[in-house]
Amino acid sequence: MKLFLFLAIIAVLSPVSIHAQSLASFNAGIFLGSWEMHTSKGILLEEWTPLNPSSYLGKSYQIQHGDTTLQETVQLTIKHGLLLYIPVVNNQNEGKETVFTYNPAKSDSADHKFVFENFTHDFPQRIIYHWKDEKTLQARVEGMVKNKLEFSDYDFKKVVR
Repeated sequence: MKLFLFLAIIAVLSPVSIHAQSLASFNAGIFLGSWEMHTSKGILLEEWTPLNPSSYLGKSYQIQHGDTTLQETVQLTIKHGLLLYIPVVNNQNEGKETVFTYNPAKSDSADHKFVFENFTHDFPQRIIYHWKDEKTLQARVEGMVKNKLEFSDYDFKKVVR
């Protein structure tokens, strides 16, 4: 009985334990659609589509001088009760997935802020998506590099087609 009570308390207090089976329960529908950011090197484009109620597929592209290059694919999914952000970056990590776990203690899905973490990864260790409104997305990748916090910010606008 004590073991059961202990396990029940751990499950309730665990910061990454999620009981939802649908991305809609996280207000994650805001990911869906196309988001772009204009830079001096061209356009960064993120496109998100639903695969099923518990998984979305994201693709990031660099558009430069009319050429479009796929940069990464991302699966936003619920597996084993956890919300996961799983990118595969072209020409990195031997084409293998890197799994980042949603941290509800640092996130606020009602405010459309999603924080994903993987402290065993070299860089980034944290990926943050925060929508200021339904048309403005601020994304950040960050992590410790040589004992110093490094980060890159991305300001995306919704593409209306």
